Amino acid sequence: MDLNVGSVYRASNAFVSNFKCSSSSTSLLPYRTSNKGDSSTFGENSPHLGLKKYRATHLDARKKYTHVQVTLERDTPNVGKKGEIVYVTQNYAFNYLVPFGFARYTTRSELVGLALDRNYKECLQNIRRTSALQLKEKLGKELVVEFEVPSSNADKSKLNAPLRPVHIIYKLRNMKLLGPLDMLREQDIKIHTESGCISKYGTFNVTLVLDENIESSIKVKVQDIPVDVIIKNDQMQI
Repeated sequence: MDLNVGSVYRASNAFVSNFKCSSSSTSLLPYRTSNKGDSSTFGENSPHLGLKKYRATHLDARKKYTHVQVTLERDTPNVGKKGEIVYVTQNYAFNYLVPFGFARYTTRSELVGLALDRNYKECLQNIRRTSALQLKEKLGKELVVEFEVPSSNADKSKLNAPLRPVHIIYKLRNMKLLGPLDMLREQDIKIHTESGCISKYGTFNVTLVLDENIESSIKVKVQDIPVDVIIKNDQMQI
């Protein structure tokens, strides 16, 4: 009996001594800074940061049970405009928005349609940006687009009709520089003149806005129609 008690006593003492040694080790510390000088500051594994992340995640999880998505039937102050899908509290939707006709509960098909529409717009943006980069490389840095336009009868130094952005687009398509995926519009072409169009002969700088933060600079050279071409056309008409 005394032998068993002594064995238990010695085993307990060994356990306590081992625990004291291990408790002094830094392996039991839940968070540790990089060095001793930083012991007064929080590291990236700091408890207060972890608590903030937990609270944010916890609030997002609670939102599924305390909020609901509704589609607004009319413009609602501090909520949104007609047709928008917004998150509101269940009490606000049940007691005010839905009964008074300001909104209706959003169906699953609407949410699916909204996601598809968002993905479709993102795909279009990606396609436009990719085609814009390819078009910029195709146009190069020293492209000169030449036009031959008859002069005005009243003033031989001016064009018979002003040259507009739509003419530049048409010319680029004839030159096989614009493809079916190149979405270049008239408002994307900036002719650097006071009127925004070309009304006289010369060489002019033009900026093509291919996409957001993607531009290409070209030159447009406008010349009078040569006399031999005019004579040839007159003979063909005769």
